[in-house]
Amino acid sequence: MLEKKSHQVVILLTISLMLMSSIMRAPITTMPLMLPQIAESLHVAQSQLGIITTIPLIMFLLISNFATKTMVKFGLNRALMLSLLSIIVGSILRMLVNMPLILLGTALIGIGIAHLNVLMPPFVATYFPNKIGLYTSVYSLAIMVGSAVFSLITAPVVAVSGWQGVMGLLVLVPAITLVLWFWTTKKLCQQPMRRYRLIKQGNLKNIYVSGQIIKLGHSYLFLVYKQRLIIRQLLGYHL
Repeated sequence: MLEKKSHQVVILLTISLMLMSSIMRAPITTMPLMLPQIAESLHVAQSQLGIITTIPLIMFLLISNFATKTMVKFGLNRALMLSLLSIIVGSILRMLVNMPLILLGTALIGIGIAHLNVLMPPFVATYFPNKIGLYTSVYSLAIMVGSAVFSLITAPVVAVSGWQGVMGLLVLVPAITLVLWFWTTKKLCQQPMRRYRLIKQGNLKNIYVSGQIIKLGHSYLFLVYKQRLIIRQLLGYHL
């Protein structure tokens, strides 16, 4: 239980939760802001890069239904690590000036984020069982803050170091998060792990996942609208 975990572990869990949440939208929402620079590097028309903003949403719809199987097979902690690793590898591939690799990297990022979308509610329920409402609000806020911060710094970073500089930050943050989460899991006591096994075997998992999928349905519509709006503005279309 939360009361029996050391103060240090609680802090590590909270920071891990916030960092994971902060990268659940930023790798997607920053791409439309850099399409002109990416198109110039790839020597392609900017309109051909619209698929880059669509692939993550397709991954959300395809992978979300299978994310729970990953959690059941590997456990919550390892599933989170695999999700972060997928985002890191995908972000590295997107730094390379190669269209197929950028598309593959975007797909891996979508797969990783799709898993995080489903895994975060069990994360909160497992390690903060007495403060589910509070920590659900924390990770929801961290999602918005992470997206907003990356959107604000994208233009200055691109001006200084190009679009690869932003991609580098999108590799660095998940890498730091993965290292921190690995360290945190080493310090966790056995009691929350036993609690997780109970959640995994019961109906609570389905309740949390179902609620999250419903919530994500609204997020998908917002993301589609936002990305299309940015792309149209970049291409000079009139709305």
